[in-house]
Amino acid sequence: MIKDDDKLVSGTASSVDQESLSALMDGEANDLDMARALRGTAGSEELRVYWRRQQLIREAIVGQRVSALEIDVSEA
Repeated sequence: MIKDDDKLVSGTASSVDQESLSALMDGEANDLDMARALRGTAGSEELRVYWRRQQLIREAIVGQRVSALEIDVSEA
């Protein structure tokens, strides 16, 4: 994961992009949400970080083993 994974998404990723990704993760995405999510993640590292973080949270909530949890506390 990248250094800024724990920061809130701000800047290039809009709340609309985040909502589209959330709808996609929940299985509620329409065609517009799908297109927005694909376009957004292709062009924004920030949005890809948001996606990864949300997937880790989802895995933890449903009791799955967290797949790629890499936390570097050496800089904390």
